[in-house]
Amino acid sequence: MTMISVIGLFILLILLCVGFGIRRYTKNRLKDIDGLIQISNREDMNEIEVGEPPEKKKKKWFFGVAIVGLLLAGIHPAQASEKDVLDVYLTVKIQVNDEKGKNLTADETKENPFVVQVISESEQLSVEQENYTWNGCGTLGLGSYTFRKSGTYVLLIKQEAGTDLEYTYDQSVYQVLIAVSQDENGKLSSEVRYLKDGTEVDGIVFYNTRQNAVDVSTSYNMNSFLPGTEITQTVTVHNRTDQTVTGIRIRDYMPEQCLYLSHAGSGSYGAIKGREHVTWYLPELLPGETKVQTVTYRVNLCVSDQEINGGSVLYEITGDEIPWPVNDPKDPERSI
Repeated sequence: MTMISVIGLFILLILLCVGFGIRRYTKNRLKDIDGLIQISNREDMNEIEVGEPPEKKKKKWFFGVAIVGLLLAGIHPAQASEKDVLDVYLTVKIQVNDEKGKNLTADETKENPFVVQVISESEQLSVEQENYTWNGCGTLGLGSYTFRKSGTYVLLIKQEAGTDLEYTYDQSVYQVLIAVSQDENGKLSSEVRYLKDGTEVDGIVFYNTRQNAVDVSTSYNMNSFLPGTEITQTVTVHNRTDQTVTGIRIRDYMPEQCLYLSHAGSGSYGAIKGREHVTWYLPELLPGETKVQTVTYRVNLCVSDQEINGGSVLYEITGDEIPWPVNDPKDPERSI
């Protein structure tokens, strides 16, 4: 019984007591009036209009009071009390491993959006938001679900397959069973179970993998960097997927003790803060296709091969067919 129902019953009892008091008072007053009024034998006195008898008015008022009290007693609140409401908060974990099994961080996967879909299979349970999108992996919230009565409720949770060529998306379907029960005091409680493809598990985890869509490797025409020697470096790019890869940017920095001479392929020479480099931009690379670029530089005199350092090859997949500026200060994100 809710608080408002209790108050209504209390008001009903008060009104009934007041009604009985008025009834007794009216009855006694009628007796007094009957004793005081002397009815004469005149014929015109037989037609006195006294209106509706007080006893009849009293009965109508009494029944009106009773009806109002009953209505107040039967009122239910617009919202259930706190003990009649239960909120269940759900979370999901997005995990990404690279091809070597390393567990990647949110920063390492922030360029890729992950979309999780929530579907209700119970008519009594509505879902305010069906799709949740995050950039990067981690433990993420699916919001709070409110329950007002006992029963078993079912949600389906799955991850949508993305479009990034370097990701393999977990397509498992989770079934969330929420059993809500109510004790003798009206308080709700819940038990949540998770089924992954029919097998009970501890929680919702989507296991994704990321592998490089392209392999980038480098080789040299000589094993040692002798002073005055011309070195030709070969950079090979291979598409390892069955789809076309768009927008591959490669930047090759010369070692600090070497001087740039020339390069082959669709690259451009540049220098950033005194560091010479060649940047190649491949608009697309077809499935299984391999492209080779070369750069030639000379080792400065009066240096030993142990002093050669500072060279590096960086690359990234931009997904854009328009080349970036050659001397863009932002380096590609990946190194080989």
